[in-house]
Amino acid sequence: MIKKNFLHSGAALLGCAALLTLASCQQGKQTQSATTVVASATEEAQLPIAYVRMDSVLSQYKYAQDVQATLAKDADGHRTRLQGRAAAFQKAAEDFQRRAQINAFISEEAAQKEQAKVIGMQQEVQNLELKLGQELAMKGQLMQEDILKEIQAQIKIFNQDGRYKLVLINSGVLYADESMDITDAFIQHLNAAYKPEMAQASADSVAKKSK
Repeated sequence: MIKKNFLHSGAALLGCAALLTLASCQQGKQTQSATTVVASATEEAQLPIAYVRMDSVLSQYKYAQDVQATLAKDADGHRTRLQGRAAAFQKAAEDFQRRAQINAFISEEAAQKEQAKVIGMQQEVQNLELKLGQELAMKGQLMQEDILKEIQAQIKIFNQDGRYKLVLINSGVLYADESMDITDAFIQHLNAAYKPEMAQASADSVAKKSK
């Protein structure tokens, strides 16, 4: 009787073990299947993405460098012109002050007329400074827009093989792996495609728009 019960218990234990083994195998298969699905989804979610450091592009791109040189030259010309007007005003103001101190004017009316002339010269200097500043700012903005248009056109050529689905600029990226940085290669492409006359053409175009 004891032997019979022992055999029944052994069979029951073997049955439980088999069930546990089967359940473990099924759970392992389900885990493996879930892992495969997650890995597949992750692979599909990983798009070919790159980013460009725009500060480096704008500082090393020959087009941007030539535009900056053009703007700097214009700024020097404006400064020279403004300084000439300011010097003329300063001389007139000092002359008026000196003549007023020694009563050199033949009448009060003559003194007022000369004073109004000096004040008018001062206003002209201020207006010229504002005008030249606005002209330079507008020219800089329009030429920068030309640069950005060229960069946008060139990134399409640079990526004409379609290896990147998305190209970002780093100013709006919180974190990116350095392996995604294509700045140096893109700068080389930009400078290889650049022609010096492009900056002059942009300046000429801006000058026509300003008229």
